[in-house]
Amino acid sequence: MADTNSPDDAPIDSETGRVDSNPTVRATPQHVVGIGASAGGLEALEKLFGKMPVATGMSFVVVQHLSPDFKSHMDDLLRRVTNIPVEVVDNGVQVQPDTIYLIPAKKEMVISNGKLLLTDRGIEKVLTHPIDQFLRSLAQDVRERAIGIILSGTGSDGSRGVVEISNNHGLVVIQDPATCKFDSMPMNARNTGQVDLELAPERMGEALQQYLFDGQKSITDHPSKMEEIQRSGLERVFQLLKQNHGIDFNHYKVGTVHRRIQRRMDLLHLDDLTQYVAHINEHADEVNELYRDLLIGVTKFFRDRDAFDALENRVIPELIERAEDTIRIWVCGCATGEEAYSIAMMMREGIERSARNLDFKMFATDPHRGSLQTAATGFYSEAQLNEISQERRDRFFTRRDNGYVVKDSLRRSVVFAAQNVINDPPFTQMDLVSCRNMLIYLQSPAQRKTLSLFHFALKANGILFLGPSESVGDIGDEFDAINSQWKLFRKRRDVRLPIELRMPLTNQSLPRMTASPPTTVVAPSTRRGDNLLEIYNVLLADKMPPSVVIDTDYRIIHTFPGMNQYLRVPDGTPSDNVLHMVSKELRASIGAAVTQAVKQNKAVHYHGIPSPIDGPNWVLDLIVQPYQIPKSAETCILVQFKSSEIQSVVREAATDSTGEDSATETMLDFSSAAHARIEDLEQELNFNRQNLQATIEELETSNEELQATNEEMVASNEELQSTNEELQSVNEELYSVNAELQIRVNELNEANADMVNLLATTRVGVVFLDSELRIRRVTPEISRLLSIEQDDAGRLFESFIHPIDDKQFLERIQTVRDNRIEIEWEVTCRESSYLVRALPYLRNHEASGVVLAFIDVNVLRKAELDVLKFKFMADENIDALVLLDQNGKISYANRKMCEQLGYAQEELSGQLFSRFKSEMDPQTYDERLQKSHENRGDVFESWHRRKDATEFPVEIALTPVTLQNRPCLFASIRDISLRKSHEAQMRLLSKAIESAANGIVITDCSQSDHPIMFVNQGFMDMTGFSEQEILGHNCRFLQGHGTDPETIQSIHRALDRGESVRELIKNYRKDGEPFWNDLYITPVHNEHDQLTHFVGVQNDVTERIESARQTETNERTIRLLMDSTAEGIFGLDVDGTCTFSNEKAARMLGYRCGSEIIGLELADLAKPCDAEGHPVERQQLQILSAIHNGEALNRYDERFCRQDGGSFPVEYWCHPIHEDDKIIGAVVTFVDIEDRLRVETELREAKLAADAANDAKSHFLANMSHELRTPLSAMLGFTKILQEDPDESTIQEYLATIQRNGDYLLRLLGDVLDLSRIEANKFTTANNSVSLGELLGDIFETMKMRTQDYENTLHFDVSEPLPQTITTDSARFRQIMINLIANAIKFAPKGRVDVIVRSEGDEGQTYLLLKVVDNGIGIADEKLRTLFQPFVQADATISNRFGGTGLGLSITKRLVNALGGTIQVNSTEGEGSEFAIRLPVDPIGPMSHLTIQLSDEKDNDNLKTTIDQDIQLNSRILIADDMRDVRFVAQHFLKKAGCEVEVAENGRQAVDMIVAAIANGSPFELCLMDMQMPELDGLGAVRELRNRGIEMPVIALTADAMKGTRRRLISEGFDEYLSKPLKVNRLLRIAKGLLDG
Repeated sequence: MADTNSPDDAPIDSETGRVDSNPTVRATPQHVVGIGASAGGLEALEKLFGKMPVATGMSFVVVQHLSPDFKSHMDDLLRRVTNIPVEVVDNGVQVQPDTIYLIPAKKEMVISNGKLLLTDRGIEKVLTHPIDQFLRSLAQDVRERAIGIILSGTGSDGSRGVVEISNNHGLVVIQDPATCKFDSMPMNARNTGQVDLELAPERMGEALQQYLFDGQKSITDHPSKMEEIQRSGLERVFQLLKQNHGIDFNHYKVGTVHRRIQRRMDLLHLDDLTQYVAHINEHADEVNELYRDLLIGVTKFFRDRDAFDALENRVIPELIERAEDTIRIWVCGCATGEEAYSIAMMMREGIERSARNLDFKMFATDPHRGSLQTAATGFYSEAQLNEISQERRDRFFTRRDNGYVVKDSLRRSVVFAAQNVINDPPFTQMDLVSCRNMLIYLQSPAQRKTLSLFHFALKANGILFLGPSESVGDIGDEFDAINSQWKLFRKRRDVRLPIELRMPLTNQSLPRMTASPPTTVVAPSTRRGDNLLEIYNVLLADKMPPSVVIDTDYRIIHTFPGMNQYLRVPDGTPSDNVLHMVSKELRASIGAAVTQAVKQNKAVHYHGIPSPIDGPNWVLDLIVQPYQIPKSAETCILVQFKSSEIQSVVREAATDSTGEDSATETMLDFSSAAHARIEDLEQELNFNRQNLQATIEELETSNEELQATNEEMVASNEELQSTNEELQSVNEELYSVNAELQIRVNELNEANADMVNLLATTRVGVVFLDSELRIRRVTPEISRLLSIEQDDAGRLFESFIHPIDDKQFLERIQTVRDNRIEIEWEVTCRESSYLVRALPYLRNHEASGVVLAFIDVNVLRKAELDVLKFKFMADENIDALVLLDQNGKISYANRKMCEQLGYAQEELSGQLFSRFKSEMDPQTYDERLQKSHENRGDVFESWHRRKDATEFPVEIALTPVTLQNRPCLFASIRDISLRKSHEAQMRLLSKAIESAANGIVITDCSQSDHPIMFVNQGFMDMTGFSEQEILGHNCRFLQGHGTDPETIQSIHRALDRGESVRELIKNYRKDGEPFWNDLYITPVHNEHDQLTHFVGVQNDVTERIESARQTETNERTIRLLMDSTAEGIFGLDVDGTCTFSNEKAARMLGYRCGSEIIGLELADLAKPCDAEGHPVERQQLQILSAIHNGEALNRYDERFCRQDGGSFPVEYWCHPIHEDDKIIGAVVTFVDIEDRLRVETELREAKLAADAANDAKSHFLANMSHELRTPLSAMLGFTKILQEDPDESTIQEYLATIQRNGDYLLRLLGDVLDLSRIEANKFTTANNSVSLGELLGDIFETMKMRTQDYENTLHFDVSEPLPQTITTDSARFRQIMINLIANAIKFAPKGRVDVIVRSEGDEGQTYLLLKVVDNGIGIADEKLRTLFQPFVQADATISNRFGGTGLGLSITKRLVNALGGTIQVNSTEGEGSEFAIRLPVDPIGPMSHLTIQLSDEKDNDNLKTTIDQDIQLNSRILIADDMRDVRFVAQHFLKKAGCEVEVAENGRQAVDMIVAAIANGSPFELCLMDMQMPELDGLGAVRELRNRGIEMPVIALTADAMKGTRRRLISEGFDEYLSKPLKVNRLLRIAKGLLDG
């Protein structure tokens, strides 16, 4: 809300045209009527003055929008309808009554001191409001005697002026919009809310007379509407306003409210308030209209500029300087936001000037939500921003098509919220509160309440900014004036204002509009109950003890006589609390009694309270009785005091104690009462504190949420739209002229007849068509052209256009008619060209047809064609062409001239030709032009200057011509910039060739030998020859013995063809030094394309060639190195694009060669994926990140993809490439680790297997240690016994024990060797034919001896037919069976072992089935799974109980598999086991019952325990072994066999002894050679012996008992083979056989 009284407009001085700020003399006592009119206003004026009486005493001033281009005839027109004198205003004329004054054209007018002052209207087309300007000056000059009338017109002119008249209590009348031709001006005036009457023009005279007669704004004979306003009706209006909008207008000034309601009644043509109340009850929107009218919202940016200057210069710097946090500002009554944004702009600028890191928050409030929507949108028209500088516009606003919008940077600092400042809680902790021109509309109580709220909202030293007509009133002591003129105040301190200033406002009474008529006071009749109240008062004073009535908050409602002795007024702030007004001795008692009475809801009696008034012997009885008030449902408490002496109190107490009273009577214990009272007060205080804190928090939260919600919900609907006032003014002025011309219709008819006659005499064909394109009228020319007769009027024009060669002719006419536009086009009709001009036929601004004009343009077209030919020739000329008159001015310039100089043709026309001459040409053009006239022409070079000040050289050819008997010059001007440039280039080229470091020669092709005719210094420096030695010679003198003949021939062939050629040739300098010449020869042709010369450019590239060769070598080496690596290598730039690659990388990625991947991005080249094969996004590629960070990278958890889509795991290394401390890319090296990962997986699996095997072997070694140590212990033990006690009776027994344990060790080593051979894949089988009976018999006899040790029986079952002979590996068969039977015997002590042999056939193959069944300890089911694994036994206790290594069954299974068979086991723990073998065999002979053949022959080598004494060798033998014990054993037994034995400790010694013995004639006959000896092993020794031709028998001694060892050693040159430990009998037999052989 803001003030509508604006001081902006004041009377204008007649001499200076300036505003007169002190109008003191007023010479116009009569009423002055200002009438504003525009389009359609002439008719309204005629009606107005036609009914206006002549003698009214009023002056009439008519301000109308008039055209500045035509003389107004308004005075003549008005004189026809009225007898009132009509005058056109002269400047300074004194206004006289009963006179009509008209504003002249091209003038603006104001009134000052009763004089009409004129000023000229500016020639520029700017927006003016002459009606507003005059009405404003009228309101200020005559004030309440001003009458404003707004008649028909468009636009908004006059709407501001009527506001000023209304604010000065004048009368505002508008023409009823229903009677207007154009209602914009009356409607805009109505929208201001200041209109008093809406009448038709003919009724205005009567209304004005009534107004003058009554002195009131009324047009009826009834009493004033203001007199008819009834209090109840007005209260109903206020009730509806408060109900709908939450604002109580009782607080507004009565005059303002009454005028607004009266205006609404006038607009609605209602006679009294009762009707208005009925209307407002029926029409809800009328409440909104009245609400909008009551909230006066006139404001603008920086209103009262001086006030805002004071705020900006004095207040804002102070706020910023002392601010410690965000500056808080409250703009109350912000209306549409102009004032809020004005302060916000100054705050933003002030904070930036202070360079402090601060911000501010502004809360702008107003009760009118429509205004807040406009403010929140922040859109304002250009006129509204007149007071804002261009700098602030650019900074804080954004330009839109029809206005400006506040920028978000400023808008976010302002929060707009709806608030009724009188009823809603204020903001707090404000640094600045601005409320300008709102308080003047409020009544005094509301003003005081509002100012107290502002005081409460401000911080200490906060600033209050009011309007120039407002003040701080009663609380002026709480503010210091900063600027009294512009109402800037500073809050002095933080205090709470007196309670009467902070109490809520009660509804103000509604005074009547006029004083009530005097009434006669009638004495009331005497009645019985009239003095009843007085009687009650007398009785209570006499009978009622001192008492007081209070509410539950201890506030006094009423006191009874005698109570004043117990009450006193406290110091300081007045209070109505009874506890504050009684003595402190009674406070605890009263408080406790009241609390108890309210809680129990019954009377409380306290006795024996010491009286603070009556003396020490007196006590008080305190009686507290609560009462419920039924009507208001409230509680009041009666407190009574009874004083008495102590004796009487005791008696009364004794008496009362015997009575039966429902009241509580207590002798007061003051300490307990005080304590109880204190507890109650503390509880009440805590409760009140909690409630207060919760209330404060809820209030703050609600306020913040409400303000935020209001800010978000403010819609950005634009309600104000600017109109193009200038165009409307022009339109109005044109309409006024047309209205004046309408009166002269007769003159126009005569002119029309003249025009018809004129058209008839011209050769222009004109046809008039109606809206249906039917012929109205034609001229003779069009009749002749289109064969239209006079009788054809009314026919369709379409029937006559067939001679016109234009298919769209009718469509064009229709377009002119429908769109009301003018079109010109050319047509051909009867072989002639016509220009057709079609215009809409307008009648009263309405298109009612079309006018067509046919103009013969044949002659014109021919002339135009000639001109076009010349213009085409001139414009298409490559030279600028200019025609100069005799004064040297340009009469014509072609397009090229315009292009050269940069001017338009219109700009060149009439200019002196010399104007364009550059200062670079010293000679004047006047001399040259004169010379050209004298010499009949001239050609010269000059410089011209363009429009942009650049200059260019020209060649000008002047030719004198005569046109229309006037001497002229025709100038042809050629831009020779290119020629000059070429000449400069040629000069530069000549200098460049001369100074070029390259050798340049030019040869003459016209001579047979192509001699050199030009040579530059570079060539001479390069070759060492002088110019004399070069010129005239062919270039071959530079050639030598090293020059390539083929290169020379290639050059000759190119020269013969006249072509360019470039070759690298070896030439020689004058001193004979060779150099590499990069020779480039180019042919030169003349303008006839004939070859004339050759230009040779020679460049010494010796260093480059050598460098290139070295570089090529290096590159080849690098390429070979890269291509020979096993890794893929490629390079990337910083963007991840491949720059080089080796072939390995290309092949690994699926490409044929490295060149295919160069230029591909990494994401397309390798398509990196994670370890699971999911593609990696480009921005997450580790290689690119490493390049950007300049870091080295090594990863092995990614995969690359091949071109075909397959992927493989890689390990890659990325190393950045630096150049001048800048990363230019990286080198990526990668390998396919798929095999490595597989190997690693296999290694892990192998490691797990090895760990398991290692565990098994550890167990095996433990068992093996036991198995080895046990027989060794026995052997060593018995050996020790024999050494210490060689008892002859036991020696054989002991030796047999040693022999038995040795045999056990031998078998144990055999098992280990068999397993090792199988594990090493060196195991082979050798099938042979064997007798099954003998084989089984041998096995039976061998295992029969084992049964003696375990006391069990062995039985072979061969009861069914079996093959007699089979083909198999008998040794492996025997080993399998012995292993199984030995296990059965060992694990079935004192039991039975059955061997069952069967045969079966399957698909032509014979299988031998063998089962070994025992009734021993059996095997648990869970142990069967690992039974055949090496080093594993069924139970860990077995090795302890039965011994063994856990190898037997593992070897057996492998042997069975090697023979192609299978083995199975079934066992029950504790009952025995059954091993079943199924072996494929090839039977020989028929099947029959088999007899096991037992033989007494034994293996003497294994079974004999004594030496065969029958063998005598009697030979000379050499034993070569590095082990002394082995040598001793062999030497011992060989000597017993009659041999002479010598020994050697290594192979070298053995060879030497053998060679020496042969040389001495006593050679050795046999040699036992160990295989592993120092210096020279046995194999080397035998090879050396055989190489020497010594064929002596040699027996190999070795611990290698593997199968195939004997055959291998014999092939190496040995004669026989013995395994360790030595079997004596076998040794003797083999030695015997070799010696005998």
